[in-house]
Amino acid sequence: MSPVVRQRSYSGGLACLLVGLVVGCSSGDSDDLRSLASCGEFVFPEDAKVVWFHENATFGDTLLDAVVEISGSEVPEFKQRSQLNKFEPGVPKYWRQTWSDIGQAQLLANDAGNEHLVELNQSPTRWVVVHDSGQTRQLFIRVGC
Repeated sequence: MSPVVRQRSYSGGLACLLVGLVVGCSSGDSDDLRSLASCGEFVFPEDAKVVWFHENATFGDTLLDAVVEISGSEVPEFKQRSQLNKFEPGVPKYWRQTWSDIGQAQLLANDAGNEHLVELNQSPTRWVVVHDSGQTRQLFIRVGC
């Protein structure tokens, strides 16, 4: 997998600096996972690893896109604790375009080993693809809050 690429539409550096003076400020995977968990009401396993993350804030809404890697054995608990229970096999073709910009669409091209969930008419809005890579799984996540 490629290294983590963080793209943000705004800078949180000043906020981090101000908060850091009071309570400390961490960076990287843990901040990205916290953002995803908070916005999307996800409960990630402790060893979850962010492969790619993008945050876009517009008109008071936040849209987060991420690829998160977890152990295959942790998928059932992740789904249960995050209340993700309406998965269907495969990946809708139009979703592949979303991930082609980061070079990850090839993992979603084959429907075998992939399943997806979409929750549009609720808050938060969540799109999740679970890609089977053998012992690990890549979670392709888009969440709006």
